[in-house]
Amino acid sequence: SKDGTYYTLTDGGYSAVVVVPGTHGKENDTVTPLRPVKAIGERAFYGRNVKAVSLPESIVGIGDLSFAYCNSLKEIHTYTPETKAGEAVTPATLRPGLPEVKTLGMAAFYHCISLKSLTIPATLGTVPKLAFAQAESLETLNIPEGVMTIEEGAFFGCASLPGLQLPATILSVENFAFLGCEKMTFIKMAA
Repeated sequence: SKDGTYYTLTDGGYSAVVVVPGTHGKENDTVTPLRPVKAIGERAFYGRNVKAVSLPESIVGIGDLSFAYCNSLKEIHTYTPETKAGEAVTPATLRPGLPEVKTLGMAAFYHCISLKSLTIPATLGTVPKLAFAQAESLETLNIPEGVMTIEEGAFFGCASLPGLQLPATILSVENFAFLGCEKMTFIKMAA
């Protein structure tokens, strides 16, 4: 919203840094009480010139196409909310990677061509269809124990990805999951 209740855009110009507050609502208000932010909706930042996003650890779901076509997106961070809605998040509180989401929408980070590094949270059992497709600058990908399925085209076109270590929990890698990963020379499966 424009008042910063749901997200804040800084660097106010062509590219932005997005900080999603850990809470929304109003303190001491019975109609709209202060509560944790739990999800990012479908197409929330679709096509925006976002260069970094900081998400509170309370986020458990990210909708379809939420950050698709955010061509400038280079960094995704998680933080532990210790501030009230609208207050600044300091770099010291940021951790690299996505929060421990349980659901990630189809093509949530599709065509994020500037993203270089990514850790999938262990809480995400399925990497959905086209989730990170066309993230052509992605060079480092960590898929931890707990992830069981990589759906069709999830990493399609991640041309800079040199290789991958899959956890022993993987049960299914669907068609075209790594199609177009031109630099990939190996995929290892943990025992």
